Amino acid sequence: MQPGDRVRLKANPGRIGILTNESDGPASRRRVLVNFFDGSEDFFLPGALEKVDRTPQGPYEMILHGRFGRVHDLRGAITYYRLSGKLANLIYSLNSTNTQFLAYQFKPVLQFLDSPSNGILIADEVGLGKTIEAGLIWTELRARQDARRLLVACPAMLCEKWRHELNERFGVRAEIVNAGELLARLEKAVRDPHEEFALIASLQGIRPPRDWDETDDAPQSGAAKLARFLDDADFDDAPLDLVIIDEAHYLRNRETKTHRLGEFLRSAAQNMVMLSATPIQLHNRDLFNLLHLLDKESFPLNGLLSGRWKPTYRWSGCETGF
Repeated sequence: MQPGDRVRLKANPGRIGILTNESDGPASRRRVLVNFFDGSEDFFLPGALEKVDRTPQGPYEMILHGRFGRVHDLRGAITYYRLSGKLANLIYSLNSTNTQFLAYQFKPVLQFLDSPSNGILIADEVGLGKTIEAGLIWTELRARQDARRLLVACPAMLCEKWRHELNERFGVRAEIVNAGELLARLEKAVRDPHEEFALIASLQGIRPPRDWDETDDAPQSGAAKLARFLDDADFDDAPLDLVIIDEAHYLRNRETKTHRLGEFLRSAAQNMVMLSATPIQLHNRDLFNLLHLLDKESFPLNGLLSGRWKPTYRWSGCETGF
């Protein structure tokens, strides 16, 4: 070994540093100084050190070669990955909300974290806590990604319920807004990436009206202005971190303005969660249309038109996943 080599302790491979040209002690017990990457330094006998191969080794390779660290090294590594938000199967929102722990309600969180499209359709039966499951996903995004902007779109009669649930169970103070107010907040979010809000809007109040895309000079409603803004925008960064759509089966028909609203919101959202106890009303295409909103690449329209797409249902106890 030469000064400048990367070395580690044989007795504790987790401690890696750079060998210096400084030494100490008599010739028979000459020790060399090592500057460790954690900022510490110490003298060791050369026989207690080994040169580190420049080829990076992962944890599995190190185990195969019998190179184990100590307990505090493992604890430090786990802490690092927890803080970096890289442990996909670790629930950061566990015990951080005012909810009773029910294991099945965390399954959608894990499935959402594994989703390459950043979207999920939760189709649990009535009364199983879809609101809580969506709230857990929002709590998880806040912990992992510093998510700041939430929009819940739901039927008007559920707006107050959502405001109460978010406040009481998750400590989120949400504001019920109309289309014009939502437009103003989105415009501000585009200008200021640090803008924070949690908003609730009714599907009926923010969906595009029939004449939203007309170009005459007649005064337009807030919903029409919102639709034109979302249709014209080409977002470099999505102004919404998460959109939750409750009673998502109202979006199942591709010919409706409510479905068009879903397309607009998907383009403005980094993540989307859909909730529906009955995603299929009449045909399999109802389910397909919802999944197409979440992930156009995996569920292209030509797959439905050609008849190649068939739904797959997974039943696990009281949870229904699609």
